[in-house]
Amino acid sequence: MNNKTVFSKEEVQRIKKQWQDDDGAASVTDLIQMAGQALLQSPEIQQLRKEAEVCKAIELACEKLPLDCDIRIELERDAGTVVLFVDGDRVDFPSDHESMDMAIRDAIDAAMETKP
Repeated sequence: MNNKTVFSKEEVQRIKKQWQDDDGAASVTDLIQMAGQALLQSPEIQQLRKEAEVCKAIELACEKLPLDCDIRIELERDAGTVVLFVDGDRVDFPSDHESMDMAIRDAIDAAMETKP
């Protein structure tokens, strides 16, 4: 991942137009807000947010997972699966989420239901 976010000419023009004052000039504050909003929507920032959510879910599992419960993440090319084990036995749990962080949270919930 490179350290630069590049905005297309059209995107810059669209954002400028959105933030222009009545006299056709945008204030410095408006331009800073515009740049910040555009940056938050960039693919790089979205990927970092996604990764942070997975990290938070893993930390939550370490805090809340009952004893004798394990969550394992099985990875292969282009895929990952969250697997729950209770007392050494694989346990199916409901999860209709495609994001890894939500699947981990579903596994935590299922583990807590089996071991209150």
